[in-house]
Amino acid sequence: MNEKIKRFIPKLPRYIIGITFVLSGIGKMLDPEGAKYLVELMASEFYWLVEWEGEIVFSVILVELLLAGFLLLGKQSSWLYVISFLFVGMFTSIISYFLLAGFNVESCGCFGAFGLSGGLETTLIRNIVLLILILAGFLIQISHHSESSPQPE
Repeated sequence: MNEKIKRFIPKLPRYIIGITFVLSGIGKMLDPEGAKYLVELMASEFYWLVEWEGEIVFSVILVELLLAGFLLLGKQSSWLYVISFLFVGMFTSIISYFLLAGFNVESCGCFGAFGLSGGLETTLIRNIVLLILILAGFLIQISHHSESSPQPE
């Protein structure tokens, strides 16, 4: 295998996840209404969330853009994979709850102005694929790190 390709493969999941977070964060920044609607839906169960919907959406955007920046720069990749997995896992749980509870949501607002969102089923599938990609990236990172570290004799 070509040496450049060999060096690029461990980075590929990191780039895909980072670009996904960039698109999601910027899309929500340009049009936060869909994400605010999702917070309002959660507020039907947890009423106090309505007061904080703007702050919650802003925090989500900030976390997405920070994760994206660090992932794309390659900083602390193992920890970033863990944080990304927990972050996406939290939203996957929320989407799963809405789906199982029978909520009819046309768009989750995940990509805001870019319109890449779909219904709950589409979002759930996309999140599961993203979780698998994050897990694969973490495992590749761990194996690549252990191969490149010097072995004691």
